[in-house]
Amino acid sequence: MGRISQWAVRHPLYGLLSWVVLVVGIVVASVAWGGEYNDDFELPNTESTTAQNLLGELSGTAGTGAGLEGQVVWSPENGTVTDAGPQQAMTDVLTEVSQKPGVLCVFSPYGEPEGSACPEQAAEQGGQQGGQQPAEELPDAAQGPLAHFGQAGISPDGDVAYATVTFEGATFDDLDSDVVLSALEPIQAQDGKDGMLVGANGVFSFVSGEEPSSESIGIAVALVILLFAFGALAGALLPIVSAAISVAVSTGAVLPLVAANLDVALFAPILASMIGLGVGIDYSLFVINRYREAIIHGREPRAAALESVRTSGRAVQFAAATVIIALLGLFVMRINFFNGIAVASALTVFMVMIGALLLLPSVLSLLGTWAFAGRMAWISDREAVARQKLSGVPHVIGRIIRYLGWVLVLPVTIVGWLYRKFVRGGKAPEPHHPSAFARYGNWLQGRPWVLGSISLVVMLVIALPMLSLRQGFSDDGGTAPGTPPRIAYDLTAKGFGPGVNGPFYIAVELPEAGDQAAVTQLTEALMADPGVALAAAPPVAEDSTVVPIQLYPTTAPQDEATTELLFHIREEIVPSVETDTGAQVYVGGFQAVTVDFTKVLTDALPWFLLIVVGLGFLALVVLFRSVVVAAAGALSSLLSLAAALGITVAVFQWGWFGDAINLQATGPIFPFLPIMVFAILFGLSCDYQVFLVSRMHEEWMHTHDNRKAVRRGLAGSGRVVAIAAAIMASVFGAFVLGNDPIIKLFGVALSSAVLLDAFVVRLVFIPSLMAIMGKANWWIPAWLERVLPHFAVESEEDIEAGASEIEDIEDPDERQAEPARV
Repeated sequence: MGRISQWAVRHPLYGLLSWVVLVVGIVVASVAWGGEYNDDFELPNTESTTAQNLLGELSGTAGTGAGLEGQVVWSPENGTVTDAGPQQAMTDVLTEVSQKPGVLCVFSPYGEPEGSACPEQAAEQGGQQGGQQPAEELPDAAQGPLAHFGQAGISPDGDVAYATVTFEGATFDDLDSDVVLSALEPIQAQDGKDGMLVGANGVFSFVSGEEPSSESIGIAVALVILLFAFGALAGALLPIVSAAISVAVSTGAVLPLVAANLDVALFAPILASMIGLGVGIDYSLFVINRYREAIIHGREPRAAALESVRTSGRAVQFAAATVIIALLGLFVMRINFFNGIAVASALTVFMVMIGALLLLPSVLSLLGTWAFAGRMAWISDREAVARQKLSGVPHVIGRIIRYLGWVLVLPVTIVGWLYRKFVRGGKAPEPHHPSAFARYGNWLQGRPWVLGSISLVVMLVIALPMLSLRQGFSDDGGTAPGTPPRIAYDLTAKGFGPGVNGPFYIAVELPEAGDQAAVTQLTEALMADPGVALAAAPPVAEDSTVVPIQLYPTTAPQDEATTELLFHIREEIVPSVETDTGAQVYVGGFQAVTVDFTKVLTDALPWFLLIVVGLGFLALVVLFRSVVVAAAGALSSLLSLAAALGITVAVFQWGWFGDAINLQATGPIFPFLPIMVFAILFGLSCDYQVFLVSRMHEEWMHTHDNRKAVRRGLAGSGRVVAIAAAIMASVFGAFVLGNDPIIKLFGVALSSAVLLDAFVVRLVFIPSLMAIMGKANWWIPAWLERVLPHFAVESEEDIEAGASEIEDIEDPDERQAEPARV
């Protein structure tokens, strides 16, 4: 990309034209061959998948957990569901739903099923659906709320009723969201009407409406940070505009192309936007910041742009490559669900890299010093003179843009003016006055053991809640109150018990066709367990070789007791029955998928860590020619992950600060969150390691003075790393304000991970460790030095220039008094 970026600087109009052609080509391809997102995934060679496949082969999938079906649940504010008013209202609603395109059958508690393809047996049995045993044949333990629970039913007290709607298709690959939304319309219209509370779950949960967007909040916070960083409106807007355009192209056109070939989850575009905006703004910030520094130190605009793409541009390319490699490392999981998310996120990072290295250099070359037009009011006249190289905009136009900045960001302007007036006393920095990070570097090197130990203890304490990590999938109980899934969840638990929201679907392969005795023995053994509210199977036909059993626990899906029940059934009850009867039993359902998913991830985790961390370590060794620096950078990301997971557990399992983020319910952590957060975090932490230590490495190559290298690395890159982390955390944190529990979870985990990794690990722990290690930081075996390829972020000329620029922000008296130690 280096030559392409330099070509874009020299020929900016052609560079912009190339970007436009690329975007148009992607959009055209997306329109022609784009696919749709879906949440379908399989866990190969797992018991839950086997159960799902066997149940899916049955002639009628209703009530087996296979197929596409949803439940409609309702309750009147006054009276019972069998009163004339509620019954007539819901009968009309269900009839309307049954007439929608794509709806096969609606099982109603008020009469016979309606629809274009209702099973004949269902039509004969009317409202008693689902193939359950008649109540009088059930064990005494099941004579209760679940005695008549099938595909449609009414609670014993008459307060709650439900119906089941089946749709065309067998898996989520076949799910037509428009069809489901059409069927949901009359259901939502009835909610709150005539004193009725009506909800819907099942497949309806996946299409209950668009989540409110919160990206704008993160972008607004990023704009404020950039305004303080650059002090100019145009300079603050450029990174945001570059990243936003690239992310829009990726999510709008690139991801549909991925969805045509891979299973891409419904939340993947939001997650990709979160990652893309964060890294995209950061990448553009690094390029523009180096461009700004070069202009301040006397470069002409085009020469400054060339220097920027040769230095920060190469670092951005390396940083993006580490993020992409880490994300693609998810392929080690061998789960199609992960593959789609990994490719979608990696391509988004690739697109924002292209934007930062093709679109942005072209724009900078065209704008010149106009890139910093619109000086903010808190930039004093003396500071403006100090930055006179950035004042190339005509006076009148510059004033217009400046006052436009007042209007657009008035609150920020007021705060900045007050800061300059009362905190700094209106004084501009004196020439050669050491920067804050230069002073911080000096202070840190005076007490590295203390600061290093404190930072390590802080991270370990924050990570402690991770020891209580419990993994599992969220259910409709974690959705926002008042939404159709949450209404259905609450009403179902109220009328029929908490376990109805998370049934186990069991597939029994019989040793002989029609073996009723084997099914009866298993059902009785299951019902004997106190954690089982109901276990029921249909009568076994003479030619049946596979029989479904539906089991309802006494506890809610998120309850630890439900998971313990699953293990008890799989490890004790089922093996005993299989030995006695010769049948093969497979337990599936919500909890079974969670347990199997967790096991698959646990088995693959060592390989994932070996590949991702190993490749990251090798890349850092090549870049810095150091084993110690590379090992510290790669392994410290695990410390950041542990701390981020500690915060995540405290918030989402324990409920700490839950009200602050509008958390609807506590529960287990998604099984895929730790591994995905690490894939993203590892790439980002390597980014910060590269941008921070590359300046240290430059100074080491220039002076072979470790003390000076660490201090000047902090002076030269500490500020931009801090700004970049603050921006990325604000973008990630903004997504916490949405309602999607998955995105909220990722928002908390990633924003906390970035803040801790940048401000504690990269800016405290790593510099302290490097100050302690001294010259050993840069040790590398001679044989390894000979065989490694040579790759540097900056050329020798750029290193010399960078060193002189860093000297300008350090105190000359301190430099003269500095002891000559390494």
